[in-house]
Amino acid sequence: MLLFALLRPPVQELLRRSRGLDRRRARVAALAAIAAWTLFAFGGAYLWTIFPLVLGSLALALIVQPSIAPRGFRVLDAAIVACLLAACLQIVPWPPRLRLAVGPGLASMDRALTFDAANGGSGQARPLAVDQQGAIEWLVLAATVVVYFWCARQIVSGGGARHVVRAITACGAIVAAIALLQHMTAPHSLYWVWHPVSRGAEYPFGPFVNRNDMAAWMVMALPLAAGYMLARLEVRRRDGRLNRRDGFRRDGRVGDAGDLRDDGGPGGDVVRDRA
Repeated sequence: MLLFALLRPPVQELLRRSRGLDRRRARVAALAAIAAWTLFAFGGAYLWTIFPLVLGSLALALIVQPSIAPRGFRVLDAAIVACLLAACLQIVPWPPRLRLAVGPGLASMDRALTFDAANGGSGQARPLAVDQQGAIEWLVLAATVVVYFWCARQIVSGGGARHVVRAITACGAIVAAIALLQHMTAPHSLYWVWHPVSRGAEYPFGPFVNRNDMAAWMVMALPLAAGYMLARLEVRRRDGRLNRRDGFRRDGRVGDAGDLRDDGGPGGDVVRDRA
């Protein structure tokens, strides 16, 4: 709440100064910028990269003011909030008996990690999380991602989906090119300059310390880009804007090998209509 109170005046002042601008495009640009930061800033592997994400998401939430649990999304938003509350329960201290009742295996863990775990770990109240500080950090990150998701849903529902998908696709293409060039020229470094802090990260890939994280990002981005491409093709087909050089028949089906002919022109093969 204190952070919201500190950010609200400058954000409102920025809105007043930018009344002549297209607010929808500005919101889409801010959404894409935050997504690009999480991608290019080492994939969020280091703690300092999380602060711009948190501040940017909070500022975007103040600008967009997303709707929480609207009609059609109430079950989803309720489940998200329930997951955050469940994570909060893991970082608060629990009474010893109730804590051991919830997690019986915590007694042996307490004996292995602490010296004052007498009587099976009974004594002072402890949280369920093994690493309380780490759990708090990832809870803040999870709450930030949820706020960002609500903002993205609000922006996309207002007609900015096309620009958001284009921005994500462009970021994916750029980071893929960087990763391939870096892997060929400097496979042990990040951006040809930095070396990963973790000794186990012998072969980083692009801005990611772990190449599996890079693959996971691409797995999420590729269906989004492919779906956008197919949706655009469907819109063009429905509006009659697909001609024979687009590789589609007038009836909306993709032309097969028997439909192709060489007309000798610079365009090469074109689709021939059948009577």
